[in-house]
This record gives sequence, structure tokens and C-alpha cells, in this order.
Amino acid sequence: MEMTVFQADQRASERGISLPETLAALVILGMVTVSVLLMFTYSMELNVTGLDYATLTNRARDKAEQLLASGWYDDAGVAVLNPDLDASTNPHTEVQTDSHLRLVWNITDRVINQATPDFPGGLAVVGNANIKVIIVTAVSTSASGIGRRDVNVAVLKIKGEG
Repeated sequence: MEMTVFQADQRASERGISLPETLAALVILGMVTVSVLLMFTYSMELNVTGLDYATLTNRARDKAEQLLASGWYDDAGVAVLNPDLDASTNPHTEVQTDSHLRLVWNITDRVINQATPDFPGGLAVVGNANIKVIIVTAVSTSASGIGRRDVNVAVLKIKGEG
């Protein structure tokens, strides 16, 4: 079987993909794949960070609510201040069951004169505080994510409110 000139020219223009073209396509595909994988890794780090901050915020809020619900005095009702609300023993510390989580809270006693209210009130002397400023700090040095994180929650406890 003989080929005509027309058939030979047609075959020459239908040659296919060369090796350099294939390699260039593979390099471009590899760069895109690496970029997408790096974005997934960064996204996972951000998710871990967000989870840590959510955990810290919830634990700090739980402790603040526990302190707000606790009595001004001890359980016997005598004039002994609840040790968790004693401003003279700052800072108070509690290590959570998680090895990487620590709660620290500071109490500031304030007094507000009802005749001439002055918020946030002057510093109280021992025994005459009618308001407590509670700042709870949740600290995490988690092995996951990036470095140390801490969250502060501040609340006011008014005498007679529990």
C-alpha cells in the first residue's frame, strides 16, 4: 500500500504530545498540588487554634460563673470570706484536668458609697467591700497549634447577690 503525499502531510501535523510538554504540565500540576496541600495544613492549624480559644473561653466563663454563684462567705455563713473570693491571696490558681490548661483569677475589693456612687468605687479596706471585680485568665500552653494562648474574662460580684 502506497501513501499519497496528502496522507503523509496529514500524519505529520497529528503528532501528539512531546516529552517536554508532558514534563512542563507535570511540574505545573505539582506546584498547584503543593500549594493546595499547604492551604489545607494552614487551615488545620487555624482550626486547632480556634478550638483552643473556644475551650479557654468556655473554661474561663465557667470559672467566672462558679465564682459569681459562690457565697460571699463560707458555707457555714460566718464572717469568714470564701477563700476563692479572698482578695488578699491573689492570684488564685487552679490547674484543670487537662495538663495544658491553667486558670488564674484575681479579686479586687471595691466599695461603692450608695449616697454618692462612684463606679468602679474606691479600694475597700478589709471587711467593707460591697463589690468584687473578678478577672479570670485561662492559660494554655498546648502542644497543638502555635505557642501560648490566654483569654481574660472579667465579672463583677455584688454583695447580697449570692
